[in-house]
Amino acid sequence: MAAKEIDASEEDGDSPKDEVSLEPSSSNKVDIGSQSSKHKRKYGSNRGGAKHIARYHDRHEDYIPVSPQHLRELSTFGWLQEGAGAVGMFFFSGAFWLAVTVAFEHSKELTKYTDWLFVCFLSVIFGIALIVIGWTHFNMKQLRIRELLESGNSEDTE
Repeated sequence: MAAKEIDASEEDGDSPKDEVSLEPSSSNKVDIGSQSSKHKRKYGSNRGGAKHIARYHDRHEDYIPVSPQHLRELSTFGWLQEGAGAVGMFFFSGAFWLAVTVAFEHSKELTKYTDWLFVCFLSVIFGIALIVIGWTHFNMKQLRIRELLESGNSEDTE
């Protein structure tokens, strides 16, 4: 293998002038990665920035086969849960704070606004119902995932 020399000097004279060789037995040249003590003091031990040093660790994983039907089922629970919960929170929070605002701003003539307060009350109940539906779908999804994990663990013990 032919030796490759790299001149690391700069014009301002701040960096060291090292010759680098790919041959390990070269006596008058510096190995790749070595730096002069002046360069280490001035720039630190890293030349040109941060280094990524990989450390590999042994790892053992368990895999559980999941059918496409199970994945479809879980994805259906996901959007139903999130959609129902979001719409339920919208109805609940909006109607609740509208009812509070109407009650405080029109407390002297509250009898005029009883119909609107009743609509707010119905919207709050509708919002709570949607939140409960979203929570139920969340629990169904969690239960299904637990069942899949337990079925995978029971196959390992057999």
